[in-house]
Amino acid sequence: MGSRTAACSSSTASAAQAPATSCSTGTTPRTGRWTRVHDRLLDGEGQRNPYWQATVDSKGRLHLAWTWRRTGDVRTNHDVSYARSIDGSGVEWERSDGRRYAMPVTRADAELLAAVPENSNLINQTSIAVDEEDQPVIATYWSDGQARSGVKRPVQYRIIEQAPEGHCNDGRTPAGWCIDDTGFLSRTSFELGGFGTLAIPISRPQVLAQGSGANRVVHLVFRAQERGQKVSIATRRGLGAAWDPPIDLTHDSVEDWEPSYDTEQWRRTRVLDLYVQRVNQVNNEGIASTAPQRVYVLSYPLASARPTTIEEPQLDGTE
Repeated sequence: MGSRTAACSSSTASAAQAPATSCSTGTTPRTGRWTRVHDRLLDGEGQRNPYWQATVDSKGRLHLAWTWRRTGDVRTNHDVSYARSIDGSGVEWERSDGRRYAMPVTRADAELLAAVPENSNLINQTSIAVDEEDQPVIATYWSDGQARSGVKRPVQYRIIEQAPEGHCNDGRTPAGWCIDDTGFLSRTSFELGGFGTLAIPISRPQVLAQGSGANRVVHLVFRAQERGQKVSIATRRGLGAAWDPPIDLTHDSVEDWEPSYDTEQWRRTRVLDLYVQRVNQVNNEGIASTAPQRVYVLSYPLASARPTTIEEPQLDGTE
């Protein structure tokens, strides 16, 4: 059995203060048993909480991207940071340039991919994938400009990635990462704020990558109110290229659905299998009166990286 790692989080805070720790566990080749290798992998030092997502590359390394939240209020989400394990054990971690982290990783030490201030409509968590050379590609959304009372700012999906000179769509961060403003949301403006669950006009994205270098193809799966709350996908064919207009993979609304997919199926076959169910989300842990909804897998081949509109979802599953 090879080494495996997993990240976990633990809550240490009151309702007013977001939890501030995460941990890492792994299996060893000798015993095949799970052991905790870090009590604190990402440490908010009692002042903030890391909301993270992870992916595993072809070498078995774990890549983490996260946002920080200072309190339980979503307005205090800020910054996007990154770390990767040096191997499959999850014991030692490094920045994208190979410099090792002292553990645990704190805000002061974390590799800052994008300095996003509080009150920027930055969603907690990110989506992260790796391309065919194991280079990370990260997706999230936020707004530019200062928040103003009573004014809703446009929100846009962003891609954060590394790219050679001449291939940055919207400039580089001080850490040398590129930020690509996808630009395909045209009528979406809102202000995130408050505690608990929220019904948001767009979903968190899921990002997938094919190819590498200047030929890296990126797909973004999402749901947006301005597109009728359908399952949608947008594609960029190469670094610095413009985004193709999004296409819808369903005819009907999925309401407040957020995308998830079979990562192993994608890795093995380049077929995107999306778990789909129409969902109603109510603010602040409210209860919706909704009839039972069909659950299905929408299977969408992307091997050619040239999507076309699917007339009807291909169902691979049961209600």
